[in-house]
Amino acid sequence: MVRLRLQGPIALYTGYSQGFIPLVRELDRRGELDFELTAIRHHVPDGLAEDIRRMLNTRKDYHGLGVLVGFPIYHRLLGTNRRIIYSMYETDDLPFEWKTPVELADEIWVPTTFCRRLFGKYNRKTKVVPWGIEDDVFKRVPVQKDSAVFRFGTVGVMGKRKGIDVLVRAFNKAFHGNPGVSLTIKTRDTKWLPGIANEMIEVVDTDWPVERLVQFYNEVDCVVLPSRGEGIGMVPLQSVMCGTPAITTNWSGPVDYIDNNGVWGINIAGMSLTNSMEAKGTRWAEPDEKHLIELMQWAVDTRPVVRGDYSRWTMSNMATEFTEACASAWRRYYGNSH
Repeated sequence: MVRLRLQGPIALYTGYSQGFIPLVRELDRRGELDFELTAIRHHVPDGLAEDIRRMLNTRKDYHGLGVLVGFPIYHRLLGTNRRIIYSMYETDDLPFEWKTPVELADEIWVPTTFCRRLFGKYNRKTKVVPWGIEDDVFKRVPVQKDSAVFRFGTVGVMGKRKGIDVLVRAFNKAFHGNPGVSLTIKTRDTKWLPGIANEMIEVVDTDWPVERLVQFYNEVDCVVLPSRGEGIGMVPLQSVMCGTPAITTNWSGPVDYIDNNGVWGINIAGMSLTNSMEAKGTRWAEPDEKHLIELMQWAVDTRPVVRGDYSRWTMSNMATEFTEACASAWRRYYGNSH
């Protein structure tokens, strides 16, 4: 059996941990990999679920093969002879501090073709292992909808990268004064939000349990994420798995699943320099505000439905492809040895 040290973020509300912790649980359930779980920087938050704590407390001292999920700068903390980094980024180049760890890694695994091109500039042994959404959690549930109001929604920490400024401007231009269309911004930090003087825009600044988030995805009629850059972009995928169509920028990670059959793409107006990312001097995309307005008006007029197939992006598929990637790496480095 393949033996490895698996290291990643054990946190409550980060994008990486929202994929990593469910992956760990699925791998543990399947029992096809013999892995030792460690937390990045040994950071273990209060309130951690008992099954994850149990795995963290089970020491196996595996030093052969290691997979780090998260920021490449922590690669040396793996402490293994072979180091694989699973990571992603959101602009057209990597942070300076990431480049050497990426070059030194035995392999790089990334969730999308955008990230493969990005990381592949520094390590030719870069391959795509798709990210996964818990489709047994993010799914259709019965909700009571107000048919008189078309509800747009967006989810995330709404910094500049998420394009919240573009979304608010587009919504105001398209629907200001229209009581039949609303926008709900679900966030956990309001300091980046632009001024909002529209009673049809609601800001929710609180932590929700995942069940409430699933309910929200089912309550709204369309999710909009005009992000300037995403390594993967979990929000549109979570939305369509709940049966709610999504609109997102046709650049970076989401290009792999934008199909105009459930996830619709916003054209880009050009590229701009980032001003709030670790990778100084890099660029990201500017979503075309006019096209976003057209898409949102079209959504209100036609009420599109989700017809696309997103099984590639389920947690089950991620666990399968992750396991296969680990087995392939084991054979490369250790042959059939046990």
